[in-house]
Amino acid sequence: TLLRKMVNKNFIPEKLYKTILEKMPIVCVDLIIAIDSGFLVVKRKNHPAKNQWWLPGGRVNRNESVHEAAVRKARQELGLEARVLRQAGVYDLRFPRGPLGIKNLHNIDFVLVLEPAAKWLGKLVSVGDYDKDYSDWKISRVIEHGWHPYLITILKDAGFKMTERN
Repeated sequence: TLLRKMVNKNFIPEKLYKTILEKMPIVCVDLIIAIDSGFLVVKRKNHPAKNQWWLPGGRVNRNESVHEAAVRKARQELGLEARVLRQAGVYDLRFPRGPLGIKNLHNIDFVLVLEPAAKWLGKLVSVGDYDKDYSDWKISRVIEHGWHPYLITILKDAGFKMTERN
């Protein structure tokens, strides 16, 4: 996976990274990409939130601001040049499962709202590492029932509305 490549190639050995994930929270960014009066969601292939709709994002690197991390993750994971509009919140997230077989993953997530830096063409310009971590994507204008409870909370806090139940 992309995470394994990053750990092995650029940062720290996988065994040490796994130990860190087991012992302390990790700082992450989640991206609300604002497009056409809606937002981009992706379906995750990996834990946490495997097979669920979620926001693109990932880890913040050492000496990187959360704004810099958000712009980097949009480019890296979605092939999308974007600019930060605002920070929507900070969340203390806990998942029963994480990457590398971790149990009880703990993240501190900064949620940022971004917009494409160029006119939105109705598709991802290039998929970058998208296909490694995400199985699908869509633009939604409302929060759907059945989405992960954390995702619902994050999007409601950012000002988006739930779908009406019939």
